[in-house]
Amino acid sequence: MLPALARAGLMILGEGAVRPFGDDTLKGKEKVSRPNNQKPKVKAKPAPKPKATSSAAKDFDRAFAAARKAGKSTFTWRGKKYNTKLK
Repeated sequence: MLPALARAGLMILGEGAVRPFGDDTLKGKEKVSRPNNQKPKVKAKPAPKPKATSSAAKDFDRAFAAARKAGKSTFTWRGKKYNTKLK
């Protein structure tokens, strides 16, 4: 009789009491009812704020934008040559 109960997904509690496996009602826990066995939703973390841009980076961005607007393929910034290609 014991193997037949196990195959049926039941377990014996003693004194002839039988309950389904995974039934937490006798452990003192209340079973949470969720539609379609869905997991609880986890709150999304807010998107990280972009880091502050330094004044040198802003200066480079302005030089890059001006070179692209003028149609140049390269430009010089602080003594170095850079191209205006986008990734």
